[in-house]
Amino acid sequence: MTGNHLYLPGDNLFGLSSLLEISGVTWNAQCRECLLVKTELLTELNDSDSACIFVPEEFYFLDEIEYGRSLSFVRRGFSPQCLCEDNCFSKEIGAPYNLALNMLPRKLFYTEYIFGIIAVVLNLVVVFICFGCRSMRKSTSFILIGNIGVCDVIMGVYSVLIARYTVYEFIVNENEYPGMDTFVNVYCDIMGAIFTTAQITSVSSSFLATLERYLSIVYCMNPEARLRKTVALWCLGAIWSVSIGYSLLAVFHVGGLRYHGEFTCMMPFVNGPDQYDTSIAGLAVAALLVLLYLVSIALYIHIFYNVRKTRISAGVKQKAALAKNISLMVCTNFAFFIIPMVCTLLFVYQFDQLIDAFKVDSLQSLKVYFIMLSWLPVVFLSFNSCLNPFLCAFRHPKFRKQLKVCANKCQCTCLQRSREQLSRAWNLTTAKSVELTSTDANVENGTTNESYRSLETLF
Repeated sequence: MTGNHLYLPGDNLFGLSSLLEISGVTWNAQCRECLLVKTELLTELNDSDSACIFVPEEFYFLDEIEYGRSLSFVRRGFSPQCLCEDNCFSKEIGAPYNLALNMLPRKLFYTEYIFGIIAVVLNLVVVFICFGCRSMRKSTSFILIGNIGVCDVIMGVYSVLIARYTVYEFIVNENEYPGMDTFVNVYCDIMGAIFTTAQITSVSSSFLATLERYLSIVYCMNPEARLRKTVALWCLGAIWSVSIGYSLLAVFHVGGLRYHGEFTCMMPFVNGPDQYDTSIAGLAVAALLVLLYLVSIALYIHIFYNVRKTRISAGVKQKAALAKNISLMVCTNFAFFIIPMVCTLLFVYQFDQLIDAFKVDSLQSLKVYFIMLSWLPVVFLSFNSCLNPFLCAFRHPKFRKQLKVCANKCQCTCLQRSREQLSRAWNLTTAKSVELTSTDANVENGTTNESYRSLETLF
């Protein structure tokens, strides 16, 4: 059949019991001049591990996925030898399977655009109020809250980037990214550096905010035992330096550290190109962040125990109210941090075991499995960045007061500008009307003079 691209073997030809092979079959650009060999013959003559043998069981979920024409050949007992070539295999089996499985998660990641934009806008308000108002800058607590807002702004940027450059994008649209590694690439490095910097700084800043509240409430009678603003700023500078430095180690593959798409480009949990090359340093950093959260929660428990046990002044009550808001934010941050981390690690390292445990036996259930353990963790992180302003900053009276002042200033400025523009427009309209009136008067006078002159010529 070589050269006859318009003809494909049918049931009559496959029904011949003596037929052993068909050569030169072409059904698309990737599978050209293909040799179809009877599967029974290949099994008898060759080692099944090295021979190019295909059976229907190798086409996963064949009742739910529309594979290429090669499936019809395999069902008739013939193994297309060209399927052992990468281009043909990708066209006939790989691409249909990847599209059917990954298209829905890819579409769901578009919701990250919404979460990311909301997180950026809300936290920019927090950052502007905390750092832009002089009275807020005098408070160590609000400096730390503003720094957490900066981290949430960065997390919003991560959400927007992961919505665009998720690993599902590279799988579904692999033709648009020729020659690029699906899991280890420059996009993942950028997103991983952003995520790692934001998370390390946010967790450390939350711990500093907890420590500041703890010292100011539990040791309220000892002014020396306070976290001063200068010390807090130096600590923040050191935290930012360390977090940025650590995040860049994986970008340049120092010590084998890498960001990997299987981990949705979060922290550098791998120590090589393979996702199973676990990095002890990456796991240790994640464990340290969890430990900081646990210590912070323990300090808040002691704060509330101390407040209930002793009589405190009105000023300390206000500090305790802010501590309550910060503790609520820290607890939700811990929940929304540990759940995505655990889900992601289980998704990579316990993939087969979880599939067996959850009895994933259909394409639909496998999609749900992918969504629960790869998309939902990212949503938790993004939603947490949107939630933080409402849990802490927006709940405090001092912050709300400054927000109203800034809103009134902006409103007054806008009204003043609009009034000035209306006044300019009114003056310009008035000037034009006066100019037009004077022009009409000149025209009328000129006409009258001409009429007089014409009457004088009659006499």
